[in-house]
Amino acid sequence: MRSCSNPCHRHSASSWEFVDPVLEGEVLVELSEPVRSSLIEGMDAEELVAAAEGLELDDLADFVADLPEAVTGRLLRSMDQQDRERLRAVLAWPQDSAGGLMNTADTVTRRASPIEVVLGIPACMRGELPERTDSLFVADRHDRYLGTIPLTRLLAGDPDRLVGELIDADAPRIDPGTPAHE
Repeated sequence: MRSCSNPCHRHSASSWEFVDPVLEGEVLVELSEPVRSSLIEGMDAEELVAAAEGLELDDLADFVADLPEAVTGRLLRSMDQQDRERLRAVLAWPQDSAGGLMNTADTVTRRASPIEVVLGIPACMRGELPERTDSLFVADRHDRYLGTIPLTRLLAGDPDRLVGELIDADAPRIDPGTPAHE
């Protein structure tokens, strides 16, 4: 059911019919809250779960906040454990805090990773590394922060060395509770 029950958003609903289902999630997170909520009301659970597929973690957190509870549960069950844990970690913080804004999925590596492998990751992402990225976070297999590795150090490093050998464990941490404006 791809319609809108709110008459004040009738134009948005008629335009919604032309949105490619593959792009629905990305479009929904860019809409104003009233329009997004109205469109979500007219979608069934399967459409909403499909719309969430492929969303970046921060966009997914915003999207989930507007979903009915039953759909949120279904969406969480459709995710793998690591993505589910990352989403829950972001949702645990207020939206206007550093924790609510963080999306580390594209900037995290493991200390046991060879530099050569890590250097290949940004190339695979085809320029999708977040703007102003100057370091990668290093985390253990449980996603606990261990430190950072500056990209300059990574690029200049011997490709046969491990990330753990170049880690900056003293890099300042950002407390997830820090207000977003800071």
